[in-house]
Amino acid sequence: MIDGDRIIELRPGSPTERRRHRRSDIARACKLRLTPSVSFRPAVTSDVSAGGVLVSIDGSDPVEVGTRALLAISWHGHPTVTHGETIPARVVRVEPGDDRTSIALAFDTPIAIDSVIRPAA
Repeated sequence: MIDGDRIIELRPGSPTERRRHRRSDIARACKLRLTPSVSFRPAVTSDVSAGGVLVSIDGSDPVEVGTRALLAISWHGHPTVTHGETIPARVVRVEPGDDRTSIALAFDTPIAIDSVIRPAA
């Protein structure tokens, strides 16, 4: 969790939910660029909120907490995302796996989540 510029780890079994934004389990294709790389790599979202997202990428390459990132999410299935649609963020947690890595990102500025996710018809 982020409190100003501090990263606060929630302890398992903590009786208080201290998150600022409501979470939604939304799987969307996305592209993630971690600095200093200049290329985007494919990823998938989950646990999306106005303040951040959990993304999953292939591989187990080390990722440092605090790394700057750009995220481009295909909210409505559009195949291309322009630079103006990228979301600047930073890595706040990394959960390495054998063949996939989960990366928690905090957005620099909260997004209007209701305006980018269309309700199911």
